[in-house]
Amino acid sequence: MSLPVTVTFMLADWIVKGLRDETFERVGGVIREVGSKRVITWLREVNSLPPQEIFLATQRILQVTSTGRRK
Repeated sequence: MSLPVTVTFMLADWIVKGLRDETFERVGGVIREVGSKRVITWLREVNSLPPQEIFLATQRILQVTSTGRRK
C-alpha cells in the first residue's frame, strides 16, 4: 500500500528561475547546476514551521549559498 505525500518547499526567486530555464535541476532534496552538478542548496520541508521560522531558515540558506563562488 502506498500513500500520497505532499511536501512544500519555499524557494528563492533565483532558484525558481534556474529550475524554469533548466540551469538548475532538482535531484531528491538537492538543487544543483545541470552542467557541473555543483550543489546549489539542499531542500528542507517547511510546512511544519511557523512563518517566522520559515523566513529565518530561508535567510540562512540564502546567506550560505550566496557566499559560494559563482562562475
